[in-house]
Amino acid sequence: MALRILFLLGFLFGCLFARTSQIAMAPVSGSVWFRGPFETGTDFPFVFSAFLFDSLFYALPIFLFGMTFLGVLVIPAAIILKGFTLGTSLTALIRLEGIGSYFRRCFDYLPMTMLCITVLLLLAAEALCMARRSCRVFFGNGEPLSVKNCTVRFLLAFAALVFISILYGALHFLILQI
Repeated sequence: MALRILFLLGFLFGCLFARTSQIAMAPVSGSVWFRGPFETGTDFPFVFSAFLFDSLFYALPIFLFGMTFLGVLVIPAAIILKGFTLGTSLTALIRLEGIGSYFRRCFDYLPMTMLCITVLLLLAAEALCMARRSCRVFFGNGEPLSVKNCTVRFLLAFAALVFISILYGALHFLILQI
């Protein structure tokens, strides 16, 4: 629950930042996800790789820092940053393209984004628990960590993110064909 609140706070701060910014922002600067969908004629490999890269950009550090005591600080910061970049990008999109373009993208972009964020939050919750255990081990009053469990959870999250990225790329490709 705390990670969801941090994500929403980051999202709100991102929206406020983009809304009050004096310089016009392009959605491309906020998130890699917007590069594919808003260039006309983009192909499936580009959209798939951009969407997957942006998902793994947060998932990989969360996984790696989840096995260290530093994860207690880095994981919440990564969740806040994810919310901030998403809020900034969506608000910049509305400012640049208008509300019509935003609603048009709600049907292909936002459902897949919500799935990725759900996977990311679940991974972050597991990684944060591991980081807390790692803190106890580091300070001498805990049991050793099981790297195998961490790796299996990350691989499951990675597989889910790849599957969601394939769905998003295919959905975007089908929408361009229509």
